Amino acid sequence: MSDSRRVRPRFSLWLPGVLVITVGLGVAYQAAATATDMRRYPAPGQLVDISAEGRSLRLHLQCLGSGSPTVVLEGGQGGLSSDWVWVQPQVAQTTRVCAYDRAGVGWSDPGPPPRDARQITQELHALLGQARVPSPYVLVGHSYGGLYVRTYVGSYPAEVAGVVLVDASHPDQWDRSAAAQEQFTFTERMYGVARPLTRVGLLRLVTYNRVHPDLPAEAGAQHKAVADTTKYVDTAAEEFSASTATNHQVRSAGNLGGKPLFVLSATGHGSAPDLERVEAGLQRELATLSSDSVHQIVEGADHSSLLIKEHDARVTASSILAVVAAVRGGRALAR
Repeated sequence: MSDSRRVRPRFSLWLPGVLVITVGLGVAYQAAATATDMRRYPAPGQLVDISAEGRSLRLHLQCLGSGSPTVVLEGGQGGLSSDWVWVQPQVAQTTRVCAYDRAGVGWSDPGPPPRDARQITQELHALLGQARVPSPYVLVGHSYGGLYVRTYVGSYPAEVAGVVLVDASHPDQWDRSAAAQEQFTFTERMYGVARPLTRVGLLRLVTYNRVHPDLPAEAGAQHKAVADTTKYVDTAAEEFSASTATNHQVRSAGNLGGKPLFVLSATGHGSAPDLERVEAGLQRELATLSSDSVHQIVEGADHSSLLIKEHDARVTASSILAVVAAVRGGRALAR
C-alpha cells in the first residue's frame, strides 16, 4: 500500500475532530468578545423590567428633556437607540424624548416569539407604562419602525397625539414589483447565512455591520459592539421572518384619522429605477394615512442618513418638532 493510501483514511478520521475544535474555538471567541464589548459599552440608559407570565424581560430606555407631548423613537430593523444620537438631543431642547431598544436589540433582553408587530407593540406599551413615561405620545418610526408605530396607534389610539414616519416601510413594499420580491428573497437568504456565521465569530472578522462614518465615534462604536452579538443578528432575522404577519397586522390597524402626520422621505435608496418608482409611490401613500399630513422629500438624503448624518438628521428633528408644536397648539399641522 502506498503512503498516500495510508494518509487518506487517517485524514478522514481527523477532519471531524478538527472541525469540532474549530467551531468550539469560534463559539468561545464570540462569547468572550461579546462579554468584552458589553463591559466596554454598558447601557447608556436604564433597563426596565417588564417581565410577565414568569418570563424575565428587560428593555433598554433612555429619555432626555422635559415637557409634553412625549416623543417616542422607534428604530428600523437592527436600529439601536443610540442611532438617534443626532436627533434626540435636538428634540430634547423642546420636549421629553425617549429612545428604546426592542427586545433582542441593543441592550435589551431577547424577547419571546413571534417578533411581529403585535408582540413588539405590546412590549413597548408595557415599557412606557412601567417606566411611567406619560402620554400623549408623538411616535416616530424610522424604516421598519414605521410599521410598529402604525400598529401602536391602532392598538392604543387614545395615547397617541401625532406621528412622524421617517422613510418608513410600507406593508406592501415586498409585493409591488418582481424586483422587490427578489430583494425579499435575497435578504431572507442573507439572514440564513449570517446567523450561523455570527455564532462562531466570523462576522466580527469581516466588514459586516460596519457603522456609517457619519455617526459620532462613541455611538458608532456602540453600534458595532452590539451589532456583532448573536442575539442582535437572531432578532433581526426573527423580525424579518415575521414580516408577513407584521404587514397583515399593520393593514388591519387602519389609518390615523386626523392625527398630525409628518412623512419624511429620502431620495437615494441605491436600488434599481423601478424600485425607486415603487418606493416613491409607497411614500406618497403613507401621507394619505391622515387627513392632516405633510409630506417632505429630502433631496440627496438616503435611507440611513436621515438618522445618522448630522445635516439630514436636523431635517428629521425639525419634522418631529413641527408635530410637537401642532399637538401643543391644538392646531392643524398642514396649514
